[in-house]
Amino acid sequence: MGATKTVTSAVPAGVWCPVVSLYKDTPRQEIDIEATQKYFSHLIRGGVNGLVLQGSTAEAALLSPQERIDIIHTARKAAADLDAPDFPLAAGISGQSTNETLRLVDDAARAGADFGLLLPPSYWPKAVGADVILDFYREVADESKIPIIIYNVRRNKTQHSMSSALTTRSSSPASPPGSTWVSMSSRNWLSTPISSG
Repeated sequence: MGATKTVTSAVPAGVWCPVVSLYKDTPRQEIDIEATQKYFSHLIRGGVNGLVLQGSTAEAALLSPQERIDIIHTARKAAADLDAPDFPLAAGISGQSTNETLRLVDDAARAGADFGLLLPPSYWPKAVGADVILDFYREVADESKIPIIIYNVRRNKTQHSMSSALTTRSSSPASPPGSTWVSMSSRNWLSTPISSG
């Protein structure tokens, strides 16, 4: 039997590196898994404290669900090959619906991600108010097997930026028990987890 991995809701301190996606020079531009593993190994050996996979820098919107899984597997393998099997990984899980997002978070958790990096939905920005965003995050967090990182990119076209006031509301007593949150903005990580339970 394999060892059981302990899940923590606190994002480990330190320098987390947002990675890029590496593609083959072919007409289909497939992910270059061999180059990706070397890249991840180089970053881990270089002393970063965690990798951020499939965020804005990694062109997550262009990756298929299988490519996302393959990249997480590759990062986990690179870490394991360096005797760091529990090396922290955050993976982008942003979808435009709760259903799509939950599929992505399930894939990320099964592939070995420790945290899910989640942007608010942005397809219908004028219809997505603060309450809709909060409900979205709560629904995803309640169903997620890994902690959710609230990700705020100011250039994202949602009507309501994920301000500190909004993320504070997400941890109000009205939040469902058991939701686990950590918050990240495009400027900084918050040092303490936000828990609604």
